[in-house]
Amino acid sequence: MPHPTINGEEILHLFHELMQPNSPNRVLRLMGQAKLGKSHLLTKVFPTLAHEQQTACRHAILDLRSQAQGVPDVLHSACGQLTERGESNFERYLAEYKAWRDRPRIETNGIQAFFSKLSFSAHGEDEENRRIIPDLTLAFVSDLRVWSNQPVLLLFDAVDNAADATRDWLMDSLLVQLAALPNVRCVVAGRTLPDAAGGYAAVCGHYELRPVTEEDAYIHFCQLQKIDLPEQSIRHFAKAFGYLPGLFAEYTQPFRVGGSRG
Repeated sequence: MPHPTINGEEILHLFHELMQPNSPNRVLRLMGQAKLGKSHLLTKVFPTLAHEQQTACRHAILDLRSQAQGVPDVLHSACGQLTERGESNFERYLAEYKAWRDRPRIETNGIQAFFSKLSFSAHGEDEENRRIIPDLTLAFVSDLRVWSNQPVLLLFDAVDNAADATRDWLMDSLLVQLAALPNVRCVVAGRTLPDAAGGYAAVCGHYELRPVTEEDAYIHFCQLQKIDLPEQSIRHFAKAFGYLPGLFAEYTQPFRVGGSRG
């Protein structure tokens, strides 16, 4: 059973539809102010639902909030999370990277060890680094295209906080190419999001999270989460926290039965 949400039936229904093999949508755009629960959905709820619907689904959670994170960081993280021990699924991507860097001194005792040793900086990217990004992106997408029978879910969080170059690459290049792959689904989340590029706008779903003012939804959430608070206190907290579901969930977790209040 996925982690409970506070009045999240509509967004869960949209995600369920997104993950259907014959879904007309390939990308779900999720917007909303801080503390509405976007990260909770991307890191806890959506991965659980995806694996319940398609047990073979692989997913990668890509948090873009660091301004120091460049495009190669994002691609390496995605490859590492999508690769299970002993596999070498991203051979074209690795070959492209190795050919560019020409670093035979890097010992690769397995693909995961390779990814863990690499680090880039968005602020430190020079012109030579930026020139390789289209080739690395194309190689990454080409490797995913080979996985025609493997469902893949890519979850991009805090897109509005990403470095400008990283955000532009995601919205105007990577998503355009990923949207053409029938086995790949993407969720992009942020307080605000740039418009979808024309190449994939037609296959986008949209949802804006808003404060939840129905206090019974908070009571139901606490019952599911076994949060030990009287109903009047739940109503008080919901109002005091501005009816922001994420903030409410964050501050009430210590009251879960068996949880720590220290």
